[in-house]
Amino acid sequence: MTRNLWSKRWIEGRGRSETRSSGPATIESMWFRLPDAGVHYARSCVLTVPGKFFAETMLVYPCNGVNFPVFGSEYIEMRDRYFGAVDFHPVSGETGHIDAYFSDFPDRSVEKSAHYDLDTYFSRKLWHKRSDKPFYEEFVDVCEARLESFMGILTSLPPHTPDYIALDAYMAENDPAHGILKAYFGPEFADDYVRGFLFPGDSGDFFGAV
Repeated sequence: MTRNLWSKRWIEGRGRSETRSSGPATIESMWFRLPDAGVHYARSCVLTVPGKFFAETMLVYPCNGVNFPVFGSEYIEMRDRYFGAVDFHPVSGETGHIDAYFSDFPDRSVEKSAHYDLDTYFSRKLWHKRSDKPFYEEFVDVCEARLESFMGILTSLPPHTPDYIALDAYMAENDPAHGILKAYFGPEFADDYVRGFLFPGDSGDFFGAV
């Protein structure tokens, strides 16, 4: 299925990309750093197993603002099941500033997750949807509106030295993507990719100099 990927549109022209295949599985990685625009590290991952699985995820780590959240988005297809989520992930226990910054967006409607503690590294502004029908265009609309708001606030904030080690360690430990990466690319690649690219702490060095 040919798809106009929203994360690719946003990242292309700003950074680098690499595509890797193993059997039917293809994984496309895109990333950049742009401190002048307040972006410490941004990355997108598109994992495709034709007829079985599709996932597009993106994270934008800020280098402006004390405790300013990380923007995150995820869209997954598994045969006749579809899932999407978009959030401003808190990097500490403080979430009041997220509610204030992003008050125009509705509060989340879900309180439990099979994989995550939603009161730890997720905000009250989490957008979440499950369906038996595709809703990619709706997901893109949510992403674009929230990322535009995120970047607008981010560029108005003073520079700050980021620390995402705890957030990324938690996400790497609990992200279900590890299982499918292991199945198609092997355990060593899966471990290195999850901790070195998807959730790299402060390094972001899976592909070398980033």
